[in-house]
Amino acid sequence: IEAVVAPDDVVFVAVAPDNVVVVEVAPHDVVVGEVNVGAVPLPDEAVTPDDVVVYNNKGYTLVSIGELHVKLAQHEEAIESYRQALAAYDWVLQRAPDDVIVYSNKGRAFTRLGQLQTELMQREEAAESYRQAIVACAEALRRAPDDVYAHDNKGLVLLSLGQLQAELSQHEEAVESYTQAIAACDEVLGRTPDDADAHTNRGNALRSLGELQAKMLQHEAAVESISMASASSMARSKARALW
Repeated sequence: IEAVVAPDDVVFVAVAPDNVVVVEVAPHDVVVGEVNVGAVPLPDEAVTPDDVVVYNNKGYTLVSIGELHVKLAQHEEAIESYRQALAAYDWVLQRAPDDVIVYSNKGRAFTRLGQLQTELMQREEAAESYRQAIVACAEALRRAPDDVYAHDNKGLVLLSLGQLQAELSQHEEAVESYTQAIAACDEVLGRTPDDADAHTNRGNALRSLGELQAKMLQHEAAVESISMASASSMARSKARALW
């Protein structure tokens, strides 16, 4: 399996006969299912820019492995992969505290963890993971207000948080989360109008908002939200046709 980590970085994922997932990121190896997660420099060792890149890539790779574990219903393994990814990002941020990409990636990792916790009915833990994801995205955007990736991640986590709040009958909070998710997607589309993922997230947020508004008997608002969701779906199809 070949997975793109960054524009110039490629990781190769293989499943060994004993079902251990091995990911190679030169010059370090990450092994999930075993204790070894790569050679982390000791605190007193010199840290080079390449180390920061390697451990950012390690975190990104571990999130991808976590997603694979989720697809295989290996939930405990997925949670461990996400937690190891977060540890890798924290390692980087201790040494490069203004790295926007790492903050965005950390937000993505917390979002994936929260989504899994929601699926496992660990709702309090999920809410906390989503809050941490929002904080990470905010840190990225504080440093780079025009960063599309951070806005995109912010939209996704707010959508996920809104869905959790709706499940918990926290309707006003859910409406606010959906509204903020839509605004984050609009920030992306204002800069990259053909971003299919942003159109998808925007459509999903509008649809979820409309369904909640209908449940709250706000029928006119619900019809408007669902109509806007349909428009986002059409825009997404057009954007994908450009790929």
